[in-house]
Amino acid sequence: MRVFDVLLRNLIDDAAEKDDRAAAVGNKTDYLESLVKSIRSCGVSFNIWTPKSGRCERDWTSLRGDDMKKIMKNLPEKLMFCIHNNTHDQTVKLWNDFSLILRLINSPAVELKTPEFVFNMCKKWASDFIEIGKERNGYRPENITPYIHTLVYHIPFYVSNYGQIRKFSGQAVEKVNDSIKTIYQKKTNKMDCTIDTIKVRKRIENLCSEMERERRNYVKKNDDWWEHHIRVTRAQKKENVSKEIQAADEKFHVSTVNSVNSSLSTDEVVDFEDLSVEEIKQKLLAFGIKTKLRKKEKLVVLLKETVGGRK
Repeated sequence: MRVFDVLLRNLIDDAAEKDDRAAAVGNKTDYLESLVKSIRSCGVSFNIWTPKSGRCERDWTSLRGDDMKKIMKNLPEKLMFCIHNNTHDQTVKLWNDFSLILRLINSPAVELKTPEFVFNMCKKWASDFIEIGKERNGYRPENITPYIHTLVYHIPFYVSNYGQIRKFSGQAVEKVNDSIKTIYQKKTNKMDCTIDTIKVRKRIENLCSEMERERRNYVKKNDDWWEHHIRVTRAQKKENVSKEIQAADEKFHVSTVNSVNSSLSTDEVVDFEDLSVEEIKQKLLAFGIKTKLRKKEKLVVLLKETVGGRK
């Protein structure tokens, strides 16, 4: 995630630099805005703003792991015209190679690779990173963070000895921490909270060990469903519902107008003076007329004019 933050920061700086150069010669400055739109088109909520504190020039939305995966998969092909053209291809390749490395070290397939293979792959990526630094400031050697160092020189050792790097995820520990905080706030008297929390956790473990259902096997039939197709399907459903509502509303309006017209075409004389304000407004609404008038006299005049025009 920290390496991803470096790559994203460099994209933002690249687009902002293009805006500055365009503004200097009086051209349109919308490269940073285009980058934000491209990121949002990946199905991620994202924005960039200038902090009021003034501690930095710009700040942006903090992204979660799932959002980062979506961006790494979909953003590289959308970077055209958002960043500098002379380093566009190199930047896209850098993003795609990092995504490939991330998928490899988090999959069981990495156990079939030698440490040298993983090391050379990561080292090549770091070399490409520094190569872009000849043109762009954010990719220079001084921008190599400890996380990039770990990726190149330590990750190959870990995956060769312990397998996929997912085993070192702290997600389970964070979940337990959330559970313990909930227990402390809701299920302890805050006098001896440590013992109370351990007791509650042990009771939960005993119950779960005896009553927890077995997880069923699940095989993904379509890997792209949660990334792309689900959003398309939901958007299509909303569009269909909206069309159905609009069609029903138009049908109701037409039938109401026809019924009013048919009643007005008879020989019966309608005394508008005997109608209430609400009844007059309903008849006007049947003709498609909405009004803010409140006085009955003015509403009667308007209804007579409308009926007279229809006849």
